[in-house]
Amino acid sequence: MGVGDYSVNINVMAYICCRDNEEFMAIQEDILFAALTQVEQVGAKIAHANQYQLVDPASSHDPKQQNEAAKTVAQWHENDTYPFPDFSFEYKYEIKGSIIYPAQTSAVRQTAMS
Repeated sequence: MGVGDYSVNINVMAYICCRDNEEFMAIQEDILFAALTQVEQVGAKIAHANQYQLVDPASSHDPKQQNEAAKTVAQWHENDTYPFPDFSFEYKYEIKGSIIYPAQTSAVRQTAMS
């Protein structure tokens, strides 16, 4: 984890036990889509690695989305509940087993549920 010139750099590692490469790739895709969904939900955007200035008037900033993101972050500060891995043991226990996996849209759901 670190801060780049125009980005916050975060490395994500997951150890996955799979039967074959196809299953691994499907699970990796699920994890990446889930991460992108979380980024979008807090109003952040993925930085593009480039060395030129990109001007795209079609993708203007959404003031409503920025306001919602600001409110979400303000709530984190007020409640001291940041969405980072240093959760309390009580909260870890509370959320244990709450992620439904594989998701309905997952490529491995059909084989996992059989």
